[in-house]
Amino acid sequence: GRHRLFANSQILYDLMRQGTILSADIKYSLQSSWHVGVGADFLGSSRESESTVATDFIGRYKSNDRIRGGVTYVF
Repeated sequence: GRHRLFANSQILYDLMRQGTILSADIKYSLQSSWHVGVGADFLGSSRESESTVATDFIGRYKSNDRIRGGVTYVF
């Protein structure tokens, strides 16, 4: 099989709470059956008020950015 590189990114913006989630993924196809991938999610909020943070998902978890990786084998 051919080696292929796939990339995907998404941005979600919450207009009411002024928060953003950026997700990005890269997957590399080693062979027709094996794939290796990495990705990351970054959360940000421009509102710093304590009352907003308590009710707002993005504001509450904005310090919980994550990086992920994986290997997939397709039968």
